[in-house]
Amino acid sequence: MASRPGELGYPGRQPTGEVRELRQSMPVAKVRRKSAKVLLFDLDGMVLLLSGVDPTLPSHPPFWFPVGGGIESGETIEEAAIREVEEETGLVLFELGPVVMTRQAYFEFEGDFYDQEETYFAVRTGSFVPDSKGWTETEQRVLGRPKWWHLNDLRSTKETIYPEGLAEIVEQLLGSDHF
Repeated sequence: MASRPGELGYPGRQPTGEVRELRQSMPVAKVRRKSAKVLLFDLDGMVLLLSGVDPTLPSHPPFWFPVGGGIESGETIEEAAIREVEEETGLVLFELGPVVMTRQAYFEFEGDFYDQEETYFAVRTGSFVPDSKGWTETEQRVLGRPKWWHLNDLRSTKETIYPEGLAEIVEQLLGSDHF
């Protein structure tokens, strides 16, 4: 279910005119990086998302996104995914599920413009309460409470969730034999 870099969200989805226009109007990215993201599913099919804010945009509401972050020097993408899960949730993984998607994300955060290549893994785990003890200084400043989301809640929420189309991606994964 991996998409080609440059596509948004999930297979077959092409950038809308609005996204193309946004890309053309954005300044050249200051930060180019690769990141590892993990869609953590509990045994009931709920997916764990973190909430976050950009402290430089205090009037903007929080947004939701999967666990994960940038790959550090010398790390493989798999090592980064496992490290990020432990740092952001306290859960220690010994193996990952399959890569289920890649996408290129363009965004502004704390005044910097990012061009980020994201690789998403899917992992099933037992239910657990995420722990913030491993959060970095930046994560402590910008992350809020984590939440387990049911597919129906992802479909109906008015809150901002990244990646775009996550409800459809979750639905495809839950209906597949791949993980």
